[in-house]
Amino acid sequence: MGRPFDRADQDRVVRAALQAFSSIDQPGAIVRRAARWNDDRWCGANTRMPRDTTPQYQNEDDRRPAEARARQQ
Repeated sequence: MGRPFDRADQDRVVRAALQAFSSIDQPGAIVRRAARWNDDRWCGANTRMPRDTTPQYQNEDDRRPAEARARQQ
């Protein structure tokens, strides 16, 4: 995964995973990666989008019955 929005860190994670796949010799092996996740860019930052309370539907066929049920309640 790597830190959010940090492409270089994400690239390091993917490369380390690919390298580990070639060295794992038994199922369930644990490969540790030296990573530091406790800086402000990770722990102190809230990178999530604000919650949207507007109902969202995949398509009109989903919207119609959902809104009909809401009117009945």
